[in-house]
Amino acid sequence: MKEREALHLGYQPPLGGGSRWDWWSTPIPAEVQCLIDADTPPETVLKLDITGSANFTSFPTSMGRLSSLHALELFDFQELAALPDSFGDLTSLKTLNIANCPNITAIPDSVRRLSSLTFISLFCCSGFTELPLTRGDLPALEKFSINCCLGLTALPGSIGELPSLIVLSVVNCPELTALPASLGDSPALKTLIVNSCDQLTDLPESLGFISTLEALELIKCRGLTRLPDSVALLSKLGRLMVKDCRSISTLPTSLGHLSSLTKLSICSCESLTGLPDSVGLLSSLTYLLLLKCPSITALPDSLGELSALETFILDDCSNLATLPRTLNGLCNLWNLDIQNCKGLSELPDSLGYLPSLQHLDITRCEGLVELPSCLGELSSLNTLTISDCPNLAWLPDSIGDLSSLESLVLRNCSCLEELPYSMRELFSLKHLLVETPLTFICLDDLCALPNLISLRVCLFPGPSSKR
Repeated sequence: MKEREALHLGYQPPLGGGSRWDWWSTPIPAEVQCLIDADTPPETVLKLDITGSANFTSFPTSMGRLSSLHALELFDFQELAALPDSFGDLTSLKTLNIANCPNITAIPDSVRRLSSLTFISLFCCSGFTELPLTRGDLPALEKFSINCCLGLTALPGSIGELPSLIVLSVVNCPELTALPASLGDSPALKTLIVNSCDQLTDLPESLGFISTLEALELIKCRGLTRLPDSVALLSKLGRLMVKDCRSISTLPTSLGHLSSLTKLSICSCESLTGLPDSVGLLSSLTYLLLLKCPSITALPDSLGELSALETFILDDCSNLATLPRTLNGLCNLWNLDIQNCKGLSELPDSLGYLPSLQHLDITRCEGLVELPSCLGELSSLNTLTISDCPNLAWLPDSIGDLSSLESLVLRNCSCLEELPYSMRELFSLKHLLVETPLTFICLDDLCALPNLISLRVCLFPGPSSKR
């Protein structure tokens, strides 16, 4: 018999009532047993994808006969309470996906025999309270995803002993109170994601002993109060995201010892008061994002020691009053975005001495009254956007010295009355957008710019405006 590479089964109530199982809309026997009984050669089914019915309560023990099955996907079995022990006889199984099966309380112990299994996904299985794993189980498992298992209170204590586990993702498990200390024993783990686990208040110190870890994401863990000091031992960690962890007020002083860290994202951490001084030791950091951290009022001067930093985004840090005067040390910075920082009244002169800066965006900084006079020293600047800064009264004359500037956007700066005369020296400018209520503008000078391709001027003229 020809192999069935995929067998898709779905429950559909037919016309006239009753029930039937469909395989690509072709009627087959009414009971699943007929698919996996003695009349079905087990080697013919490689993938089984079944969507359940409301009153289907169990699978036959003969399920274990499908010795060649590589992938099993079970969806929407509302009354299914358990999988048969013969489940462990599916020795070729590589992928297991169980979704929307709220009454399954556990995977059978026989799952330990699935030596070929590389991927497990449990989604919306609210009945799960524990997972049966012991030392030596699932030697091939590489990715373990647990999502919306609302009753899960703990991960297996032996999860750190899965020898091939590369990715562990735990999402929306609100009753989970701790991660097992055995995580520190993980020999291959590269990515750890913990998302929406509000009862989690602490992380084990053993986290720092995962010598292979490259990415750590902590998202919406609103009860989490701190990161362990041992995080500094993660010598291969390249990406760290801490997002919407509202109870974290400080980051470890040892954070700067993450020598491989290239990307640091701190978002929606309402209680975080600042970055540690050691942040300047992050010699590999190329990307830094600080978003919606209203309790940060200042950044450490050591920030200027981030010589590898290429992108720095400050967004909605509403109480940030100043930027470090050491910014000129960011010799490789090419993208700087400062948005929604209402507490900033000025920018440091060091901003004008960023030799690699190509993109500068200053948007919705309502307290900003002036730009540094040395802005024109930004010899590599290609794009400049200044938008929604209602108290910015003037642009420095040095703006005309921006020899590489190709795009300039000025929008909604209501106190800005005129453009500097020096702007007619912007010989590289290709795109100019002015949408702000200037009282005077000389269009002849702007139109004479030799490389200008697009010009849009939209003023909100007062009585004395000239165009």
